[in-house]
Amino acid sequence: MLAISKMLRPMKFQEFLQLIVTDKYFFLQGKETTLFSWFHFFIVATQVLSFSLFLYLGIELFFSEIFSEVNLLFPKVVLGYSLFTVIKLLVEKFIGLSFAVEKEINSYVFQKMSYKNLLALLLLIGNALLIYAFPSHQILWIIFAILVLILYLTFWFFILKSRQKHIANHLFYFILYLCALEISPYLILYKILI
Repeated sequence: MLAISKMLRPMKFQEFLQLIVTDKYFFLQGKETTLFSWFHFFIVATQVLSFSLFLYLGIELFFSEIFSEVNLLFPKVVLGYSLFTVIKLLVEKFIGLSFAVEKEINSYVFQKMSYKNLLALLLLIGNALLIYAFPSHQILWIIFAILVLILYLTFWFFILKSRQKHIANHLFYFILYLCALEISPYLILYKILI
C-alpha cells in the first residue's frame, strides 16, 4: 500500500515523510485537505493495519488466555479500529457542517489524520520488531506503547500550537470539543472493553 501511495503521488509522499522534521506538507497540501483520494486511502489503510496489528499484538501478549477461543481476532480488531476511526471522522465532519466551520474542521482533520498516518508508519517498525526480532516481549510492547503515546501528544501539541489563535478566541468551545470528541470516545471504548 505504501508503494502504491508513492507510485500515485511521489512528491506528495516525499513531503508526507518529511512531516517528522517540518510541517511544510500542510502548507503545500493545505489547499487540498480532502481525505478522499487514492493516495489518502492507501495511507489511511496502512494506518488502520499498523495500529490494528499493534493492538492485536498487545491483546496476544497480555490477554491471550481471555481471547484464546475468539475466532478471527485480528480481522475483528481491524474492523473495530476502522469503525472507531470512521465514526469519529464522520462526527467531526458533521459538527463542521452543523456549525458552519467546515473549512476549519477539514483542515484540522487533515492535519490530525496526517500525523496519525505518520505515526502509523513509525509504528510499522515497532510491529516488525515485535513480530520478528522480539516475539512475546511484553516490556518492549509497553515501551512502544509509551513512545506512541508521547509522539501522539507531541503531534497534538503541534496541532494546538498551529491553531492557538482559534483556540484562544473560542476557549470554551475548544474545551467542549476536547472533552466530547477527543477524550470521551476513548473512555467509552475503555468501558466497553472492560
